[in-house]
Order: sequence, then C-alpha cells, then structure tokens
Amino acid sequence: MARQSLANLTRWAAALLVAGSVALSGCGGPGRADGRQVFESSGCGSCHSLAAAGTSGGVGPDLDQSLRGKSPDYVRRAILDPRAELAPGYGPLMPTNYRERLSAQQLDALVELLAGAGGR
Repeated sequence: MARQSLANLTRWAAALLVAGSVALSGCGGPGRADGRQVFESSGCGSCHSLAAAGTSGGVGPDLDQSLRGKSPDYVRRAILDPRAELAPGYGPLMPTNYRERLSAQQLDALVELLAGAGGR
C-alpha cells in the first residue's frame, strides 16, 4: 500500500510541475506567450537594448533602431537564422538554437514584440 501511495504522490507531483510550467510559460493567457517575458527569460536583454523590455545590453544591436521598418518575417528569420544577415558592425555572436529553445507560441510572441518595437 505504501508503494502505491508513493506512486500516486509521484504522479501528483509531476502533474503539478507540468501544470505550473505551462501556466508560467503562457503568461498572456491560455496558449499565448508574453513576448516581453520570452525576451527576458531567453536572455535577449543581456545583449540587446529594447525599450519595451527595459533592457540596455550593448553587445548586440539596439533592437529599437535595427528593427525599425523591418517586417515580422524579417524578425522571425533574424531569430531563427541570426547569421544569415548580420547587422552592420556586429559579428556572429547570437545563439543559433532558438528554433529548439522556443515553442511556436513563444516565437510568435517574441516576433510580435520585436516587430512592434521597430516602429513599423
């Protein structure tokens, strides 16, 4: 009986962890990620300045400036394949694994945030 109770407790704890991580990753409602939260949790602000996120990283381009007039498609490509087109004056420093690190919802939210930040 103790073994069954332990198994039930383990299943309950696992379900609670999954539910908690899903709730936190959404942050914008059911099935919707929050772009600013994704930007912050992915570490983007440690390299990039972005007024909408309150960051002032100086390693990579200032996204308020470099994304001005850029389309959401451009922003998505820049995240998923950052070495395809480098911003003038910057080397290939941005991580290339965001396709694996971000869910589709997180990527959509990040693109929405960044495309809007460029003042399109």
